[in-house]
Amino acid sequence: MTAPAGHPSDARVPPQALEVESAVLGAMLMAADAVTAVRGILSPEHFYKPANRKIYEAMITISGRGDPVDMATVRAELEREGALEKIGGPGVIIDLADSVLTAAYAETHARLILEKATLRRIVAFGQQLSEKCANGAGELSDVLQMATTDLTAITVMSRVSKHRETIGECMNDIESEEVDWLWYPWLPLGKITILEGNPGEGKTTLALQLAAIISRGWPFPDAGGRPGIPREPASVIVMNSEDGLADTLRPRLDRAQADCTRIFALMGVRVQDKGRSVDRSIGLQDVLDIEEEIVKHQARLLIVDPLQAYLGASVDMSQANETRPILSAIGNMAGRNKCAVLMIRHLRKTGGRPVERGLGSIDFFGAARSVAMTVQDPDNEGQYLIAHSKCTLAPKAKSQGYTLTDGFAWTSISSRTADDLAAAPLTHKEASAVTEAEQFLQRTLASGPVAAKEVIAIARREGISQRTLEAAKAGLSESKKIGNFWFWQLRDPATKPIPAESSAETGEFGPPIVLE
Repeated sequence: MTAPAGHPSDARVPPQALEVESAVLGAMLMAADAVTAVRGILSPEHFYKPANRKIYEAMITISGRGDPVDMATVRAELEREGALEKIGGPGVIIDLADSVLTAAYAETHARLILEKATLRRIVAFGQQLSEKCANGAGELSDVLQMATTDLTAITVMSRVSKHRETIGECMNDIESEEVDWLWYPWLPLGKITILEGNPGEGKTTLALQLAAIISRGWPFPDAGGRPGIPREPASVIVMNSEDGLADTLRPRLDRAQADCTRIFALMGVRVQDKGRSVDRSIGLQDVLDIEEEIVKHQARLLIVDPLQAYLGASVDMSQANETRPILSAIGNMAGRNKCAVLMIRHLRKTGGRPVERGLGSIDFFGAARSVAMTVQDPDNEGQYLIAHSKCTLAPKAKSQGYTLTDGFAWTSISSRTADDLAAAPLTHKEASAVTEAEQFLQRTLASGPVAAKEVIAIARREGISQRTLEAAKAGLSESKKIGNFWFWQLRDPATKPIPAESSAETGEFGPPIVLE
């Protein structure tokens, strides 16, 4: 029997690219993005070499389970199927790892593999059509219909992988849901929140304080900075790569009066390799392992501290195409389990808008539903602020003050905004200009509210720039709408402290709230 054209046993060499096939499989072994990109293009039958086809099938199976695709998991899957020795043994997989492409090139080369597979189909189609015509295919109309159908199938194959299908829902079938919050409007359940700031400004301390509050069911500060509504106590998962459990995290949690029976540190993953257990570090790609812990403990908060430590060595956090699949998987996992995810990252050294301040791709800011920034309070020495840079699910909160002196304590709210606080530090000359602008506002607004346009016009005549005026306004005055017009007025003095109904020692209301 004559083998069909395009089959490896054909005497003629059909269209194929074996080196490209090896390179694409090698890239998939090394990068999660390559797996995602290639899986959307290729099916196993697109590979010309049978061994490559079998390896790709194993990768698809592993990826479909949500497990990472690497040399260990591919080898284990092939052994489970009894196919490892048939393809040439473990050395074949090791050789593939030497033919590595980046994720971007993997997609381009996958399309080349698809092109070669399509050409093989065309060769086979031509041969079959020729034989059918030579042997008397019947009515011409039937032959043409068959040819048209086969060509249409080949055209579809050249564009769409069988592992790819559209998923959609009619919006009329979707039931509206209210967003639930751990801390309104800072921490939405089932969503990603980012907490960012410079070293030494209490990001980790603040995150652990949030964990303590959740573990006790204490109230968070409300919009006015006073104790809000208590919740049921809940568990928290902590992923922290920078601090020791015994000498740093536990003492901080003790000082925060956390219920440590509800707080769990996720340190790594234990895998089986050649019949023995091997411990390795955990990353955000291990989303199923993370989800297992969240489900086991019914956790309502996952803390990732710092974000960049859990992206994986092969992921460039400045490249959106590499970070987007990870953030998407974590976001979907959070939504399935109604668990808030708090990711902590550092700020760049340069100033700028809040959307530009965090390290890494702007996709982090885009993926988060809430973004908060910690910074030293420029108006109160020794105090800090958490300022809302972004919130897509509710109006942004006013900046909330806190202090780290003699233990953690919430202080009063501030009119300072994230835009104001994210700006680069003022030079001495700029600071002097702001001081003069503040004196101008004191004089201009001393008798009461003045139309914003009028204040700006007067300032311009006195040589005060818009930027300097805005900087002075942030610490001194506030906007108020009267009728259809905006007015500026001097800010009211802060309210006097309201004593808590119960001391922090009782653990009933959590950390003290000091309103000044």
